[in-house]
Amino acid sequence: MNNIYNSQLYSDVCMGLGKKNKTLPSKYFYDKLGSQLFDKICLLTEYYLTRTEVSILEKNINIINKYLQNNLSIFEFGAGSLQKIKILLDNLSVENYIPIDISFEFLNYHSELLRSDYSNIKIEPLYADFNKKIDYQKNNFDNYNNKIGFFPGSTIGNFDPSSAKKLLKNFGEFLGINSKLIIGIDMIKEKNILLNAYNDKEGITAKFNLNILIRINRELKANFDLNYYKHIAIYNDNYNRIEMHIISLKDQIVKIGDKEIYIKENEIIHTENSYKYSEKSFLNLAKSSGYKKINSWNDKDKFFNVLLLGYDP
Repeated sequence: MNNIYNSQLYSDVCMGLGKKNKTLPSKYFYDKLGSQLFDKICLLTEYYLTRTEVSILEKNINIINKYLQNNLSIFEFGAGSLQKIKILLDNLSVENYIPIDISFEFLNYHSELLRSDYSNIKIEPLYADFNKKIDYQKNNFDNYNNKIGFFPGSTIGNFDPSSAKKLLKNFGEFLGINSKLIIGIDMIKEKNILLNAYNDKEGITAKFNLNILIRINRELKANFDLNYYKHIAIYNDNYNRIEMHIISLKDQIVKIGDKEIYIKENEIIHTENSYKYSEKSFLNLAKSSGYKKINSWNDKDKFFNVLLLGYDP
């Protein structure tokens, strides 16, 4: 039990649920089951983001390659879908691939799958929270050449603009001056398209959202009863963002370690934001972090945008 009290998960969960407006950090979605559920989400008809980004990368990877050097060291922030990173590994001159993720189990699984297919590339997983600054020299990456960051999936949208600005600056400082970043952003579009993407008919997104409670039960010996919680996703026009919440269906007291947390009927726990951008608004944010646009590509409907940025503060 002492190990539970000392864990970052315990600290973050208690802090979030102790607020007047309760929250849980979305970075804890991605345990093994959460990652598997997200892979299923990526295949849903309503969830256009993954297939659209993959299509953009596949159609434009040869053009992207013209802007890059040989013997690249690719740092992927968040070990996500193998489908996307394989497009880069198959078509670019890559010497090193460093996936960075907070989920140790998933990170190793992800890396082993790639090692079997890419024996010519040094694959060096880094167990770290990319939300925080990562020390290059401490992790022996200081001498790596031609560093490029890869941050697909519109994951940048999970951060409020102030945090996104700080994160991009951290990426730039981590990778160094003249490094490049390939990043995917979800574009502002019709509200119903967005709502359907986060409220799928099969209920996979609901399972994904509620799985964070299952993880807390398992790892922190909590007693959330999932029969009395429900997933909801709304679009907040004021902030151009989707918000995912878990709503309590009755008054209840949850025990987490030695803490008791009172949750009222209809009280919501805010689990994730997904900000949507125009290219102009995103580039303004990126510019304030030291990045400049090299080029960008989108689909015919302009649902999604893939940008190649250069770090030149």
